[in-house]
Amino acid sequence: MSKRFIFVFVFLMDRFVGLFTPRVSTHRILLMPGIEPFRWAAGRWRAWRTFEMAAKRVPAYRDFLSERGVPGKLSLRGKTLADAFAALPEMDKDSYIKRWTIPARSVDGVLPRHGVVVDESSGSSGVPTSWVRGLDERLATRQLLQVGFSRTAETLKKQPFVLNCFSLGAWATGMNVSTSRTSP
Repeated sequence: MSKRFIFVFVFLMDRFVGLFTPRVSTHRILLMPGIEPFRWAAGRWRAWRTFEMAAKRVPAYRDFLSERGVPGKLSLRGKTLADAFAALPEMDKDSYIKRWTIPARSVDGVLPRHGVVVDESSGSSGVPTSWVRGLDERLATRQLLQVGFSRTAETLKKQPFVLNCFSLGAWATGMNVSTSRTSP
């Protein structure tokens, strides 16, 4: 399959699934046994598309890759997609987060004007780090947590009581979990 076909397919699939993801029943279908190979393939395709979009539109990531001599497009010549991903350089706080500003790490080098939440880590590494979460990321997190909690409730046959026991970044993480459990 061509890259263009895969990227268009992933775009259309994301739009279609996005129409139905607010319903937990949709996730039951998407998590049914037997469709794991499709989910894994679609996940790899989505990661490929996301990598190439970030390499093109996120200034810090483009520079990060350039410094390491990595092109902004994955070459699959004689390689699987997994092999191509394995060749990408790893990022961490020192090599990426601390080196570039928050806007430089944002799409098109600009923070979105609406729907942004800034969380700050606990600073256990010595200095607190700010993490910017846009509306799309917060909605995706909300959906994942709601699916997980609803599956737990089904297993228990009753509504679970949730304790926030995160040891680091407890305030920010606790607030994200709490707001994810509320209705949109």
